[in-house]
Amino acid sequence: MSAISIDALQHRWPGQSTPILSIDNLHINEGDRFFIQGASGSGKSTLLNILAGVLTPSTGQLSILGQNFSQLSASARDQFRADNIGYIFQQFNLLPYLSVIENVLLPCHASKARAQKATDQYGSPSKAAEYALDSLNIPKPLFHTSVMRLSVGQQQRVAAARALIGNPKIIIADEPTSALDQENVGHFMETLQQKCSDIQATLLFVSHDKQLSRFFDQQLSLTAPKQDAAL
Repeated sequence: MSAISIDALQHRWPGQSTPILSIDNLHINEGDRFFIQGASGSGKSTLLNILAGVLTPSTGQLSILGQNFSQLSASARDQFRADNIGYIFQQFNLLPYLSVIENVLLPCHASKARAQKATDQYGSPSKAAEYALDSLNIPKPLFHTSVMRLSVGQQQRVAAARALIGNPKIIIADEPTSALDQENVGHFMETLQQKCSDIQATLLFVSHDKQLSRFFDQQLSLTAPKQDAAL
């Protein structure tokens, strides 16, 4: 089954005739590792927001895990995202007033389905979070401390653990390596791909860095739209 299916999709902002994003056809199968590359203004963020259900496309069809997104209400899209999509943000978006393990557990509070999967596999969501952190080499003494005490690399791994908990079917990673040095980039890429394989998740990795495409078998390159000439 296709994890993501796009047909004749366009998105334009109100009052603009030129679409900020235009994709004729894109099909990503479950378990695929897919790289999306593009410079600033190419529509990467718009595409991610559409895939996450934050935006609805102006025209075209989008199906995720067999669900036609145009048929879902905004609240239904939000719940679908919570249940099925793990998201690694560019700035990590960790909550500074929560501990490391509390940040990792957030998806289980938003999704009963992911909480149940974590419980079925590890006995409880907390144990699942501990396993995820341990497998990503976060020292146990840091589990109950503030995320603000962590290095950038550690914060990134906590963000990955949060995305992976409860075995979502799709992982979306938005420029997650932008704050890392080259050595840590390679290590993170290998770790992320292995973790996605472990839970049989589809990985969509978005970056402006073309060099990262070597980690992927499939890719899509987005380009900034040509603006209409002024009359």
